[in-house]
Amino acid sequence: MPRLILTLVLLLAAAFPAPASAAESFVGVLEDGRATRFTTPGYTAITTPKRIAGVARGDRIVALTRSVALGRSGRLYRFDARRLRATATGARIALRGTSFSVVELPGGRVRVLSDAGLDVAVDPATGAEEAGPGLRRADGARIAPSVALLPDGRLTGVDAHRLALVTETAPGSGVMTETRLRTSGIVRRLEGPVSFALAGGRATILSQLPRSLRVRQSQLLFANLADGALTGEAGPFFRRALRAIAPLGTVPDDRTPPQARFVGLPRTLSLRDLRVDRRVSIRVRCSAGCIVSASTGVGGRTNATTTAMRDTPGVVRVRLFGLNQREARLMRLRLGRTVVVRAFVMDWHGNRRTIERKVRLRR
Repeated sequence: MPRLILTLVLLLAAAFPAPASAAESFVGVLEDGRATRFTTPGYTAITTPKRIAGVARGDRIVALTRSVALGRSGRLYRFDARRLRATATGARIALRGTSFSVVELPGGRVRVLSDAGLDVAVDPATGAEEAGPGLRRADGARIAPSVALLPDGRLTGVDAHRLALVTETAPGSGVMTETRLRTSGIVRRLEGPVSFALAGGRATILSQLPRSLRVRQSQLLFANLADGALTGEAGPFFRRALRAIAPLGTVPDDRTPPQARFVGLPRTLSLRDLRVDRRVSIRVRCSAGCIVSASTGVGGRTNATTTAMRDTPGVVRVRLFGLNQREARLMRLRLGRTVVVRAFVMDWHGNRRTIERKVRLRR
């Protein structure tokens, strides 16, 4: 079992893409209403979630851009994505649906759309509303995609029901051309709530993993706007559920190994305890979400490697597997002398660091 765990970690390390010159930064809203930031491609790692200041009690953000947010109450907020601060406006909309989009229009108005066919343009200052025309395919069929605004003023988005990218034929036309997503077959449907964004010249789609999982989780999918080619189906994944995302722009790719240190590691370890599965815990504090593989060893020989992980900065607790007979026999020769506690630390961008400390082995 320990060897299988180590093999899994090494495979994970090999699977990470080679560092690129830049990454895309996002702000995301969790199901509980707190906000976090993350970057692609290693988006499993998120910053420590924080409450969005200024959101009314009981309200939660369900859609956002860098400067506008929509609460589940229907209230529109001005939003500062950098400071995670919202300011309520005079606009409040009667919402219907599960997945929502907000689009900033020329002149200061905001268009709100949903997967239930909601389409309304609202003036945040006055609250004045104007019903939108809705969106439709070229054959006239009504659709309700999650959308964002292209630089030329056209809407583009994803139709979750048909697994297709849709793009307006002209700004304001409401008529959408359709390009089916080219999937590998892993993703057969987009579980809601769905959020759509444009970043780095491609479509970024937030969807949910199947509800049959014990823990609610989300994933990002990336689509080529020209041909609908989809990537990201096999992961990585968020380790929790997000409700909405908004792009913050391009940032330098993270090539810095995570800071890591042992926490509360005793000066001595008991051989008797090391022989029992999960009796000995090794704690490592990481500066970012990370995967930690911890072990004991003598010289270059490693024993009982075990792995644990987390998605935010903090302490990872690794419970060691018990030594097998051969490992215990070799360790017995070190009684009263020092052995090495070793932790292999890798963040979700593939940056790695190894830390070691010598401890005395007692019976």
